[in-house]
Amino acid sequence: MSPSQKRTYSTREVAEITGCTLRELQWWDDHRALRIRKVGHSRIWESSDVLHALIVRELRVKGIPLPFLRRRRLKLMEFAGPFLVVEIGKSLQWVESPTAVIDRMKNSRYGFLLVDVADLRAVLRSLAGDFR
Repeated sequence: MSPSQKRTYSTREVAEITGCTLRELQWWDDHRALRIRKVGHSRIWESSDVLHALIVRELRVKGIPLPFLRRRRLKLMEFAGPFLVVEIGKSLQWVESPTAVIDRMKNSRYGFLLVDVADLRAVLRSLAGDFR
């Protein structure tokens, strides 16, 4: 594969990487928690799509409802930092450092969930070697 070609994944491969079922991934795409490129009836997943699916899965496992994620899909896709902080029922925020995470938590009246996106990127790097 040349450097200009990006690695793509089948839905079956994404299911194996994320631990989700095929139906779960299809449901998330159909209900706009994810937006995956389609060619005919097949979904074509790029590395950033797989990372997005890993983040959605992590948040769903922690109890975040799908409508909350769907309304914030574009914010989720920014991948703007190593940490994603979710203020329960209110917002989600990309944060650059552990200190910023702590400051954010100190100054809020709401509960939080934290996703270490750097760990999820490492999973992709170890599997495919193509995601930075």
